[in-house]
Amino acid sequence: MLLAETLHATNSHPYVNSSALFNTLVNDLVLFVFLFTNFLLIRQGFNAAPQQKLKALLTPILGIGGAGLVLLSIAIGISLWTVNTPIEFQILAIRKSIGLYLFVIFLFSLFYTYRRIIFYIPSKIKYQLWKIFEILQIFSILLIFEHDTTFLIPIYFKYFLFIINLAFCIYFSTYIRWVAYLSIKEKIVALLLLFGVFVLFVLFLIIEGYITEDPIELLQNLFIFKYSLLGMVSFFIMIYTLYAVLVLLFNLPTTSLLENSLTEMHSIRKINQSIEETSASETTIRTLADVLLKGSESSAVWIELETNKKIVWSQGIQPNEIEQIIQGVNYRTYVLDTKKYYYLENLNIDGPLSGRFRSMLVLPIQTNQSKIGAAFLLKNINSGYTSDHLRVLTAFADQAALALSNMELSRKAIVFERYQEQLAIAKQMQSKLYPSSFPDQVRLNIHAVSHQAEEIGGDYYDVIESSDHQFRILMGDVSGKGTTAALYMAQLKGIFQALGRIGMDGISFMDMLNRSISACLGKGMFITAAYLRIDIPNQKAEHFRAGHCPTFFWDAKNKKLERLEEKGLGLGILRNEDYREHLFPRKLDIAPGDRFFMYTDGIVESRNTEGEEFGYERLESCIQKNIHLSITQLSGVILLEVERFSGMIHQDDLTLMIVEIPGNLSPINSLYPN
Repeated sequence: MLLAETLHATNSHPYVNSSALFNTLVNDLVLFVFLFTNFLLIRQGFNAAPQQKLKALLTPILGIGGAGLVLLSIAIGISLWTVNTPIEFQILAIRKSIGLYLFVIFLFSLFYTYRRIIFYIPSKIKYQLWKIFEILQIFSILLIFEHDTTFLIPIYFKYFLFIINLAFCIYFSTYIRWVAYLSIKEKIVALLLLFGVFVLFVLFLIIEGYITEDPIELLQNLFIFKYSLLGMVSFFIMIYTLYAVLVLLFNLPTTSLLENSLTEMHSIRKINQSIEETSASETTIRTLADVLLKGSESSAVWIELETNKKIVWSQGIQPNEIEQIIQGVNYRTYVLDTKKYYYLENLNIDGPLSGRFRSMLVLPIQTNQSKIGAAFLLKNINSGYTSDHLRVLTAFADQAALALSNMELSRKAIVFERYQEQLAIAKQMQSKLYPSSFPDQVRLNIHAVSHQAEEIGGDYYDVIESSDHQFRILMGDVSGKGTTAALYMAQLKGIFQALGRIGMDGISFMDMLNRSISACLGKGMFITAAYLRIDIPNQKAEHFRAGHCPTFFWDAKNKKLERLEEKGLGLGILRNEDYREHLFPRKLDIAPGDRFFMYTDGIVESRNTEGEEFGYERLESCIQKNIHLSITQLSGVILLEVERFSGMIHQDDLTLMIVEIPGNLSPINSLYPN
């Protein structure tokens, strides 16, 4: 549309008649649509773009402007080549269209780039004023229709619009607060970018003046008549760019002071973070060395610790150079004893190091309670450290000393906290492992007690009663102690509760139990177990021993105590189908008053002060002497005897369960065929 308008204007004759007036209005309308749509499209594109830093915003603008100038130069070259040819006026029209289009894209893109820079610090009032500013820019497009031959727009409105726009341009040009947030390096980059933008802007104006062949007419069109929108935008860009360049120039000398203060705060925070992020003292020492080196702009640094009397970290200096500098003087001990830094302003060194390092600062790293070490800083100029350096660097060293002295305490606190969390979980889990109640004494009389050597243990017992009055009783002892054992206990309980309710014979049950628990146990882990199935109606019992302590059986009728010592492998030792071959069930006839004593090795392996074990014989003797007691009383007597023998010191978990066959049994056909 722009090209068609330019070609039409080039081929038209400036006669004042109705046809010429109509053609002029059409051309102005096309130009209005061109400027209006470009203004809105570029605005929409910049509003949808993500937030970026100044460098990322201005760099593409320089690319757009540079590419535009190259294209304009090519267009000018082509138009010069076609002078005095039939297509001369058409080429000139094309050149004019390209120049205006590229200038519009460059101006509007830079206009909304500056908008994003201005709103680096958001403000509601600023947003509202900018919207008014944009609306006034759009109204200024109407001045396209102002010509000598027309009076569509009142003259007072034109000047009023110009003055208001000028006021807004000056107002928004004062928003340069983003400069304070730039580092010295970023300010230099911003200064160069803004200078490049200003140069491109001036070059565009010069080339546009050359294209129109009347610079005065171009300036009048920009700031008064036809292209007032471009004039207002150009004025804003020129004022804002120049003002920003001046502010950047005046802020450069003070930037280093602000950066030093920010670096000091960041360095102290970095040292503090070294405690939170890691428990390794090497990391804190490395962080301290880096902070000291950068914070003082030193040439070299090394750190010595008092514990090993050695250099644990160095940077910018070799070991042989360190030896030549200290020359046998123990600066570390001196600063730690005096609790003050040592500053050598003029470091006279003979040999190859002469001239490389001129001043040295030694900082003590210590607290009131402990001497940790010393930090050595070197500069290649005399009197390289000011009083501000000494103050800040001493604070860094004190902070690092506090971090290092608290390192061990923090590590222990973390370990203890984790242990407490694991212990709480394990306690809660283990409290739910044991059965909350046993069958009443009419069906089966059971009493169990368990004491852990630690807060949590690896012993387990459980009872399941089926609908046909059969009782399945399991006692287990997980290898190891602590949280791991408690977790495997939980898995054992789940498996036992699932399998124990399925009607299967003893060998199939033990084989399935071994397969299931083997899939859960870690490598090298196993569980010893004793499994007892009691069939009350048929007065039968079946016992399996899977590597566990032998169960004691009291035959009430014959007054005889017997050990059930059949062979068997622990659960998880053999993890295949061959496990069945290592199962040897013991079948028993039961009668009222019979008792089964199931326990873990913590009872028989309890030791006295001389290292002697309690043993099976003492347990057997204790049972026989007190067999007349109730199972509750007998359980208490056995545990009391073990505690007296071991002196109340439990090296392992102690678990004891006594099962007594109740009276009034009604025999029926045996469950086990002959």
